[in-house]
This record gives sequence, C-alpha cells and structure tokens, in this order.
Amino acid sequence: MDERLRNALDAGHTIITASARLARLVRLELAQTQAERGSGVWTPPTILAWHDWLSRLHEELRWTSSGSARALLNPAHEHCVWEQLVVEDAAGDLLGSAATARQARAAWGMLHGWRLPEPAAAPLASEEVRAFSRWMRGYQERCEDQSWLDGARLPDALRVAIDASIIAPPAGMLVLGFEQLTPQQRALLRAIAARGARIAVSSGPRGRANARRVELASVEDELTTAARWAGRLLASGEAGRIAILVPDLATRRATAQRLFDDILAPGAVLPGRGETRRPFNVASGPPLADHAIVRAARAVLALLSGRITLADLSRILRSPFVAGGVSRAPQRAMFDVWLREQGIVELDVGQLSRYVASFAGSRGAHPADVALDGSFERTRAVLPAAGTRCSILAPRGRTSGGLRRGSQPWRIICWRGMA
Repeated sequence: MDERLRNALDAGHTIITASARLARLVRLELAQTQAERGSGVWTPPTILAWHDWLSRLHEELRWTSSGSARALLNPAHEHCVWEQLVVEDAAGDLLGSAATARQARAAWGMLHGWRLPEPAAAPLASEEVRAFSRWMRGYQERCEDQSWLDGARLPDALRVAIDASIIAPPAGMLVLGFEQLTPQQRALLRAIAARGARIAVSSGPRGRANARRVELASVEDELTTAARWAGRLLASGEAGRIAILVPDLATRRATAQRLFDDILAPGAVLPGRGETRRPFNVASGPPLADHAIVRAARAVLALLSGRITLADLSRILRSPFVAGGVSRAPQRAMFDVWLREQGIVELDVGQLSRYVASFAGSRGAHPADVALDGSFERTRAVLPAAGTRCSILAPRGRTSGGLRRGSQPWRIICWRGMA
C-alpha cells in the first residue's frame, strides 16, 4: 500500500479517488489491512470517487439554511437538455443530435475544467464552433431559468459555498490517482485548504516501465493480441493482476467480450455454459437500454405513435417478455418471416389485426394462434398517446422525487424517445 494512503487511512482522512473503481480498490485494501491487524470492527473513513464526493457535498449544501443550492442535474438530464438545444437549433440539422449532444456536453465540461475562453471569440471560428457557442448560451439560459446546476459547474458552486463557510470541508484529505488536476479542481482544493484542511495529493505507486509499442491493423486485432498476451501471462502462473485498458469500452464492450471469450474462455459460449466463471472481468457493464427486457419495453412504447417499424415489431414478436412470447413463439416467428416476405418496412398499428388475419389465412390457421393483436389493442388503450398531459394525484402522505404533494394534481408530460 502506498505510504501516503496508509497514513491517510490511519488518520481517518477523507480519500478522494480519480475513479469509482479505484475507490473500491482502496476500500478492499483497507479491509485487508485491518484483517491482517486482527481488527474485528473498524470505522472506515470516507472513500469516494471525485464526482461522488462532489455530489455528497452538494447534498450537504441542500440541507443548509442558506438556500443557495440549485437542483443538480444528473448526466442523463444534462444530455437531454443538450440534445434538445441541438435539435431546436436551425443549423443543428447538419449533425446527428445524440452524438453531437454528447460532444457538446463534453466540450462544456472541458471549458469549465480548464478555464478555457469563449470558443466563438477565437479568430476564424468554424461553423461547428459557432453552433456550439449558440447551444452553450442556450444551455446557460435554460439552466438559469430553471435554477439548475450541472456537473461542469458544481466544483465552482461548492468552492463559493466553502469560501462563504456555508459548508465545512473535511479536516484532512488525500487526493489519489489523478495524473493531472484541472485548474477548476485545484481551485476547489485551495479553497478547502484555506479553511484549515490538510490536503495531500498522490498519483499512486509507480513501478518501472517496461513498455513496447505494437502497431496493428484494426481494433479487433488489438483486442485479440491483448487477449493472447494476457493468456500467456495467465498460463505462466506469474501474472498477478493484469489490466487491459480499452478506449471507449462502453461502445466496444460486446466485441471485447467476444474476443476474450474466444481466447481465454472458449467453452463459456457453448449451450448451457452461461454461468461459466471466466478468468477475466469487463469493468464496463452493458447499458440498461441493451438489456433484452428493456429493449422489448421500448419497442412496446413505440406503439404510442400509432405506427411501428418492422424492426420494433420483430423485437416484440421474438421477445419472451411479451405475453405469449414463449407459448406462441413458433407462430410469431413465422408471422415475422411472412411480414418480411411482404416487403413491409413500417405498418399502422391499427391495421395489425388485418395483417394477422391475412397471415393466418395464408397458413390455414386462426388469428388467435398468433395471440398478438388483442394484446396490442389493450396496450394502446392503457398507454397515453404521445405528448399527452397526464394528471395524477400523489399517494396520501407520500411524495416522489422532486414532485410536490399539495392541493394541485401532479402534472407529468408523457413523451417518446427517452434515452
């Protein structure tokens, strides 16, 4: 264990790490150290990743009497606001809204983190830069109107609160695992130090570098080579801990999982081997939207528009999570094939029963064998139409999220396209 980390843990100082994974590792090392000392019970210090720690400070600020805390947006909320601005912009039709919103949000964070100047003020600013400046001004205005605070400006808001003694900083801190602190981060730490806190910064233990550079033709070749290298180390019995860093792992997770399975755990992909223990762990879990049950639910929600694409309908037909998905699976699979044979790309949900009847007639069967159109009609009857305002009353004595219970009913906007 790093000496600075050991001293901070012994002193009970707050440990702030560069990532959630490093925070978990520090907690594990603390537990192992206490177990080696024979401790049965101990009070662990605060060990949090940077962003989690900022969120905790903001929660403390919310409960003060100053009333200076604004509502903190989570990353999904921020992305939604940026995407709305991109879509609403007259020039935004040149770019993909979702991907552009992600890049705009990242650029907004860098502007604040590194104290960068207004991008449109640069000479010979491109059309993309000018568009980002428009979105940025719109984002600022929207946050101001709604009294919102985002992650990019949270450190500055907390610095102001600490300078004004609205919230108290920890007595001692260790900032661990950061290769480089941004000017914004350093400003917050200086404000904490000015209030009397003892702050130490450690990038963690460093070993001797023994690196080689290998150029390969594709990302798959890189992952395959890395998996083979890890396999040789594991086979030698001298591997210890192996870490393979994959840029943009969230989008390459499926590819990485498949290639590492092929090389390190080929038997894991065989039927009935789904619970086979693999010799590796992928740090990034699949997005919620990629889970089969969520994909099926999103496809069902597509019914709200009154029209559904064949891709979404096919997902419903093949899903075991939709009523009759298992018992009627053969008939629905044949119905899916029949729709493709008809060259249908999109269909009116209200005409689904006619398609089911035509399919059943071509097979000499009964429409009830598919057992689908009735479920569709019941679903459409229960779910509100796209854009509908739904008035609901709060349960007696309870509130939910940021909605307030009172004499007026809650107002909830129902719409499609939530990420």
